[in-house]
Amino acid sequence: MSTRAIAVSLALLCAGMIGADDKAKGAKDEEAIQGTWVVTSAELDGIAVKASIGDAFIFTKGKVTIETKVKKSDPVGYILDPKKPLKEIDIADTPASLGIYELKGDELKLCYEAKRPTAFNSTEGLLLTLKREKP
Repeated sequence: MSTRAIAVSLALLCAGMIGADDKAKGAKDEEAIQGTWVVTSAELDGIAVKASIGDAFIFTKGKVTIETKVKKSDPVGYILDPKKPLKEIDIADTPASLGIYELKGDELKLCYEAKRPTAFNSTEGLLLTLKREKP
């Protein structure tokens, strides 16, 4: 086998491994986000949104339901993209919400708006910190 053929084979093998790793990351986050998450802090434009504390996001296999103190939304689809430097979440509400997320154990950070935020900053969107509700 020529050196070029070996190099091409290695490149294809590595590309396949990277793709598998990305799928594993996506599956890991998709599994980890399942369940009920309760808002512990909320901020928009640098101002605390105390009315949102206690609201819940319920993630179930590609759908999210948001329960506030006054209403429960219909389940809407969501898509996670953990491959980006800032992991992305798209919530297919009307209008759609584009966001970023950070998932660490039992803490979930979300920042979303009509235009995707570029940082976890309440001047770019609604910034939420949520804790996993224990069953």
